[in-house]
Amino acid sequence: MRSFQQVVFNEPPPRRKKPWLKIGLVLCLIIGVLSSALLLAQVPKKNQAAPKIIQKGDLKVTSPDFEANGKYPIEFTGDGEGISPPLKWSGAPKETKCYALQLWHVPGPGDVKSYWVLYNIPASVTSLEKNSKGVGQLGYNDKNRKEYDPMKSKGPGPKEYHITVYALSEEPKFKSEKVTRTELLNAIKDITLAESTLSYTYERKNQ
Repeated sequence: MRSFQQVVFNEPPPRRKKPWLKIGLVLCLIIGVLSSALLLAQVPKKNQAAPKIIQKGDLKVTSPDFEANGKYPIEFTGDGEGISPPLKWSGAPKETKCYALQLWHVPGPGDVKSYWVLYNIPASVTSLEKNSKGVGQLGYNDKNRKEYDPMKSKGPGPKEYHITVYALSEEPKFKSEKVTRTELLNAIKDITLAESTLSYTYERKNQ
């Protein structure tokens, strides 16, 4: 029933509170915040620095088939025979017990692609032949295979790749049986006596 004041002064009846409206607004706000956080988590961190190319010690890696910062022969790519390249290195410390190497590429900000992981190369070995087999132990590339993965880059323009060789004071010990590029780098960070990187470019002509 309306009160005397409402009848005399023709005041409208008080509106009923709608608590469900406030609850709905709060839920919408929470959902919006969570959605924004999820989208931000999926966006690559463009300010994340790319891996640095480090020259440590007198170690130097070269190839008889291509020059540093030169063009990579098609023979060693997915457009050719797809075999691993010949490599040579020198200048390792006398304390070196073994070597490891990795072939890697930075396709974009905050991302690294791994093509070749090889470790436990004997200290007496200072070169790898073309299509080398049976030297050292193979780790897993980004295709989840224990082999050399010949690059077959997409998109126009030349792409830069890097082969890094590490001289180690002892054989690396791994926390996982699956040795990937990340696992290798974590295992050798405190036992690397010297390292050297051979960089090169490759551009696909017909795509």
